[in-house]
Amino acid sequence: MIRHLQLHQNWVFRKKGDEKWLPATVPGSVHTDLLSNGKIPDPFLRQQYLESQWVENEEWEYSCRFIIDKEFLERDQVELVFEGLDTFANVSLNNIPVLRACNMYREWYAEVKAHLKEGENTLLVHFLSPVRSGEKHLRMAQFTYPANNEKSETKVSPFVRRAPYTFGWDWCPRLVGCGIWRPVYLRGWNTATIEHIHITPVNITEERALVKAEIILRGAYRSRCFLSVWLNDTVLAGSEVTMRKGEQTEEIEFVIERPKLWWPNGLGRPHLY
Repeated sequence: MIRHLQLHQNWVFRKKGDEKWLPATVPGSVHTDLLSNGKIPDPFLRQQYLESQWVENEEWEYSCRFIIDKEFLERDQVELVFEGLDTFANVSLNNIPVLRACNMYREWYAEVKAHLKEGENTLLVHFLSPVRSGEKHLRMAQFTYPANNEKSETKVSPFVRRAPYTFGWDWCPRLVGCGIWRPVYLRGWNTATIEHIHITPVNITEERALVKAEIILRGAYRSRCFLSVWLNDTVLAGSEVTMRKGEQTEEIEFVIERPKLWWPNGLGRPHLY
């Protein structure tokens, strides 16, 4: 059984170099935190966004303290999971570096059991300036890509894996920030876990549907497990799997007799399995 410990409480933030920490909201962004603390005016009112352009050139630090119990630490595997980091970030746990991120669009995780301790722990996320980081990639590329939407003389957005509209568009102001923009939590599990499932119909008739399941597994150590596909209370297929530490992909094909098809609006019921 997977156990989760959500880390959305007790967050504070500051501009790197400042002594004072301010309360922060996670998930969120540096602009909304600055706004709620009265450090910038509402950027969507008139042209007040111009008064917060300095934010994009600074580095920011987010920190929180959390309590973890002995039972959680007894799990075979404990991971720190960020479903979204915007964008260039260095993460440390109890002053130990555990993760470097460079992409707003993907999930990031790190094995952290060895760095956790029973009781209070401290998590720190150091965000680099996306503009300064983009400028470094631009200099290395020695080539300028078209980015007509970007409201700046230096076009760095093609080198930064974050939402392009934040660099300015015809319908929104330029607000290049950073932040923990999606959930963050600790995930603990034993032996093995299913990371992702992708279902592909191979062949479908009125009588039967041949379906392939591609399953991404992660193991805490080398072991043997039984992987099965269930429909309601019926086992459709299964196989024994030799697990290894880390990630691996397994495939299982199975048959659904007399499949209920998904029909668009007006043609029938949209059945789902």
